[in-house]
Amino acid sequence: MPTLTTSDDGISKLKEREGSIDGLYDDPSGYGTYGVGHLVHPGNKWKALLLDSARSDKLCDSRIKKQWPGTQFETPYLEREAMSCADYDKLKTKAKERACETIAQATFKKAYADLPDDKKAGVKSSAEAAVDREAQLLNSTVSDTFRQDLKPFEKAINDSVTVPTLTQSEFDALASFVFNVGVANFKLSGLLTKINENKYRSGEATDRAKAIGQIENAFLAWNKSAGIELAGLTKRRQAEADQFLINAREELNSLKAAKDTKGVWLLPPLPKRGTSLASAALRGVRPDRPA
Repeated sequence: MPTLTTSDDGISKLKEREGSIDGLYDDPSGYGTYGVGHLVHPGNKWKALLLDSARSDKLCDSRIKKQWPGTQFETPYLEREAMSCADYDKLKTKAKERACETIAQATFKKAYADLPDDKKAGVKSSAEAAVDREAQLLNSTVSDTFRQDLKPFEKAINDSVTVPTLTQSEFDALASFVFNVGVANFKLSGLLTKINENKYRSGEATDRAKAIGQIENAFLAWNKSAGIELAGLTKRRQAEADQFLINAREELNSLKAAKDTKGVWLLPPLPKRGTSLASAALRGVRPDRPA
C-alpha cells in the first residue's frame, strides 16, 4: 500500500474532534500543553511556565485568552500572538525565574533558595530550557506541531493496513481513530481485522453491504470510557465510520444501481492525491478497549 499522510481536511476534522487551542495552556491535570494535546514537558509534566508568569507578573497578560468561556471547560491560554507583545522578552526572563521555583519544588520538594549551588545550577539550566521550549512552540503553528505528533500514528496505519489501497478519506478517518484510541489498541482491534479482510470494497453487493456494516460497528464499539458509554464518543465514532466508508458506500450504491451486475466485481478506485469540537468535554478522553 502506498505510504499516506493525513490531508489538510483530515487535520481540520481531527483538530475539531480533539479540541484545539491556539497557544499554551494547562490540561485538566495541570500539565503544560500546546495546541492539540501536545505535552510541552512530557518528561516532567510541569505547568505552562510562560502562562504562569504572564498571569502572576502581569506581563503580556492581555494575550491571555479563554477557550470555551463561560462553561465548565473554560481554559485560559497564552495565545501565540504573545510573541509580538512589547514585554515578551521580559516575560521570558521572569518565566525562567519562576520556573526555578517550580522545578525545585517538583524535583527536590524544597525552595530554590534552599538548594546547594550545584543543585541550583541544574535547576536553572532546566528552567531556561523549559521556557525556551515553550517559546519555540509558540513560534510554530498548532497544525505544524500536530502534524509532527501524528507521524507515529500515521506510521502505524501504513504498517498495519494490508489492503492494496486506502482512499484519502479512509486514511484520514483512521488517523482520527488511532490518535484517539492509541496505536496498541488499533493493532489489536476488530476494526483493523475487518479492514484487512478487504471485503467492503470488492465482491458482490450483498457481501460488500455486510462488510460495510461490520466496519461501521467496529468503529462504534470504541465509545466507552471507564465502562460508561459517552454520547460524544459515539458521535465521534459515527463520524469516523462515515468518513471511512463514504467511498465504499458510493461504490455499493453504484453496484446496486447497475444492470446485469451478477458476478461483476468492481475494483476500488485509486486514492485521490493532492487533497490536502468534538465537544470540549471529550478533550483528552481515551476510550476503553471493547470487551
